[in-house]
Amino acid sequence: MIMNNLEIGKKIKYLRKGKGITQEALANHLGVTTQAVSKWENEATAPDISLLPDISVYFGVTIDELFSLTDDAKMERIDNMLDNERYISNTEFNEAENFLKEIISNYNNSEENRVKAITTLTWLYLHRVQEYQEKAAFYAKEGIKLAPFNSELHKGLNNAHKVPIGDWNVMNHAERIDYYNEFLGEYPEHRTGYMWLLDALINDGRLKEARAVLSKYEEMMERKVDEDWRIMHYKALIELKEGHKDKANEIWNGMLKKYPDIKGPYFEKAVVNSYNGEWEDAILCFEKDFELMEKPRYIDSLDAIAQIYEITGDYQKAIETYERYIQLLQNEWNVVEGELVDHPKREIERLTKRIGR
Repeated sequence: MIMNNLEIGKKIKYLRKGKGITQEALANHLGVTTQAVSKWENEATAPDISLLPDISVYFGVTIDELFSLTDDAKMERIDNMLDNERYISNTEFNEAENFLKEIISNYNNSEENRVKAITTLTWLYLHRVQEYQEKAAFYAKEGIKLAPFNSELHKGLNNAHKVPIGDWNVMNHAERIDYYNEFLGEYPEHRTGYMWLLDALINDGRLKEARAVLSKYEEMMERKVDEDWRIMHYKALIELKEGHKDKANEIWNGMLKKYPDIKGPYFEKAVVNSYNGEWEDAILCFEKDFELMEKPRYIDSLDAIAQIYEITGDYQKAIETYERYIQLLQNEWNVVEGELVDHPKREIERLTKRIGR
């Protein structure tokens, strides 16, 4: 007998991910195929009713609980979906969107829950943007194969790769700058707001304004360690943008000498090195940033190092770095499947083919 309620697949997926096990492990326990578990979780089929007792015992829930998801469980499921799925189906996207909007519009919910829903909805939309950018890039490349001199396809490809098309009126951050100027007028002690504003001003070459904002930030802060090195970093960025590379490097070297055991300065310096094509220095700083992280560590530095090795033509070291990336996810985050793992695996496969050419 097959159950009619396919919602149980969502609950099984939620419970399985919460327990940190693979579809294969669950399938082996229940004596079914991995494909069967995959079909349940994708709501193509539902498990036979005779399996329900074993499923409920395995996950430590009642059979009734298998048929329902609490709001907290639904929220966690959406978070897991955003973290682990490369593509989200229209059905899953619409369900998540409607659920989050219901929480936001219901003023009987706590402010904390409504803010959480708004935050998650923001990232749901950004995930969809990333999906469509990837699809746009794929089809632009397919079009360019057929029409290599089609300028609109090339513009589309560059926009899909997050590369501005070159017009200043498109590239500048005036809207973001106006927003954070107003935001800081209302919340003048919001340190992250100053960082977003400074990043945009420096990027756009509005350096006089950047110096004024940095001065205000410096006056307001108590010069704690975190604020102090950031102030030094922004001073160096402004000097670099003004063409004073030696002065900028002097400030950065002083920052690293003053704070040799803090990861943040190394990461920011590595980013600057990368933008300037200073690859060896970038790798050293990214590795130092990774070394200083507390466990569980994030993958950003390893991802950057792998990309640099590919840029510089050392595909084998790029592959080895992506393998470190996968081991980190498995050993420190207990992540063994999903998009976080699939991405470096795809990169290893692609680079392996490139070596074999």
